[in-house]
Amino acid sequence: MPEPMNSWRTLLLRIGDKCTEYGGSVDYREHIDTCYSVLLRELEHSRDDIIELLLQCAEQLPHKIPFYGVLAGLINLENEDFTKEIVANTLTKFQDAIEEGSCDRIRLSMRFLTCLQVPDEFERVMVGVQSYLSIRRHSHDILFSVFDTGGDNALDRKDFLEDLWDRIQVLSHHGWKADSGNAL
Repeated sequence: MPEPMNSWRTLLLRIGDKCTEYGGSVDYREHIDTCYSVLLRELEHSRDDIIELLLQCAEQLPHKIPFYGVLAGLINLENEDFTKEIVANTLTKFQDAIEEGSCDRIRLSMRFLTCLQVPDEFERVMVGVQSYLSIRRHSHDILFSVFDTGGDNALDRKDFLEDLWDRIQVLSHHGWKADSGNAL
């Protein structure tokens, strides 16, 4: 028997779609409240499926990450174990992305982690990334260079991960606020 159109899956996938920020006429708070209520009610029956879809949505619909972060935070008020599992799974995905060298997945996992308001775990991830970058083999291949730094020496050039990490560090030191006039 097919699920009704307003199932938790549909709500999770479409959260924010009709909000004014996306050209609609509905307040985003209504979407969040509705989705939160339905997810909380469905947790008992579909916990693993909800976690899996929430993580997939955060990865495949990155423009909605703030919505998913707020949902996780609201559910955390009622069910801390659910949110702990989301954080743990996100950290696992982050670690897998690092091992695979998947820069897009690294970026998306970091973005989702920052939206989850988990400062201790996030700090642990930051320390782990710093440790990884300090022991990883630096690639001197020009193909992995992001920008020409003007240096004549290939050793002066940064590869993509080093450049990404430097940009994350700048954001961290500026309270996670990006200057829109300055390309990060």
